[in-house]
Amino acid sequence: MKQFIYIFLLQLLAAVTLFSGDLTITYKVKARALLVISTNATLVEYHSSQYKRVSNQKEQTDTLFDYGNFVKYSVNHKEKVINKITLDDLMKAAEMITQAQRGNPENSSNMEEAMKKVFGDTSKQNVKNTGTEVVVNRRCDKWTISLGKFTAKISVDPGIVPSIPQDGKVSLLEYLAPRSLGIPGFADTVVKFFELTSQKGIPLKSDIVMPIGPITAKIYKEATEVVEGAIPASVFELPKGYKEIDRGKTMLEDLAEKLKNIPKNN
Repeated sequence: MKQFIYIFLLQLLAAVTLFSGDLTITYKVKARALLVISTNATLVEYHSSQYKRVSNQKEQTDTLFDYGNFVKYSVNHKEKVINKITLDDLMKAAEMITQAQRGNPENSSNMEEAMKKVFGDTSKQNVKNTGTEVVVNRRCDKWTISLGKFTAKISVDPGIVPSIPQDGKVSLLEYLAPRSLGIPGFADTVVKFFELTSQKGIPLKSDIVMPIGPITAKIYKEATEVVEGAIPASVFELPKGYKEIDRGKTMLEDLAEKLKNIPKNN
């Protein structure tokens, strides 16, 4: 009898195991800054145990994240160009900027106060469950998340989880953009915020508001289709014959040149 109950429990556990295999999710996306619609598109996300690919079919672009080697590729099919940047290069750039700021302690203290005005108190964060809703015929848990002035309302299917934990180096590679490194506090705040939104799983619906000084960025995403199942390896292959640019190398060279001209306080 005990053995029967043990086998039954194992079968029950197998039946409710979270799906963490390959996922293909199609989203409709709207992004706004000020009163101008900057993005109104359909994106397809492909998730595997090593890669994530985001395809914008209208713009003919792909972003490929290789989490095995922590490399990000931006593919422009119109121009047949691949821009490559590694997490190591991003971290080197961040460290170069930090070192330059240490040489200007007065500027750093003033900047810290300025960043608090821009982002709010980022030491304060809140994650609250607000009920459930159905998105593409899937029961989702609703969450309200805030970090400083940044807010997000997300709906996550608790039955699916990313194959790759969406934190740490994964978040850094995905959200630490080169253009954000020159704004002290911006990159750290954005990475921390999106880590919060990813802890509950992959949002099938999200409404994000990010006030940044005089500009408020709003991003709305809602899944229109979710497919569970193996994705062909070819989906994560880079196109052949395209020009590949080492964007990380050029970024570090440009940054080193700019930092040379910054006066140091003694």
